[in-house]
Amino acid sequence: MTPNYYLKKINLRSSMQHNKVIRTFDKHSLNDFLNELSYEMWDTTFCSEDVNLMFNAFLDNYLKFFYTCFPKKVIQLTPKRNDWTTLGIRISCNYKCQLYAASINNPDIRDYHKKYSKVLASVINK
Repeated sequence: MTPNYYLKKINLRSSMQHNKVIRTFDKHSLNDFLNELSYEMWDTTFCSEDVNLMFNAFLDNYLKFFYTCFPKKVIQLTPKRNDWTTLGIRISCNYKCQLYAASINNPDIRDYHKKYSKVLASVINK
């Protein structure tokens, strides 16, 4: 089968993501987390005979403290500005990255990726 057949089946995702979700781990948050863990009454967590119930109770308490002390934050990413590149070159570079991700497990797409990379390099170097 031709590489184009495989390319139609690839789930291409946008590489222009503008937001990212992160957690910040600073000294203040870490101290709060350790204090919350130290003040928790663990006797009620480990009073069960069933190991699975004990683990689930421990994990629930641990994650509750983790999520409150280290909340998720959405940061906005600013894309790199390359004023010398045209829209066509940027689209081709993004497509090349997507081809690379798809070519890891597929030798047909790997060969197509190599050819595409050579053509793209010659276009950029002109």
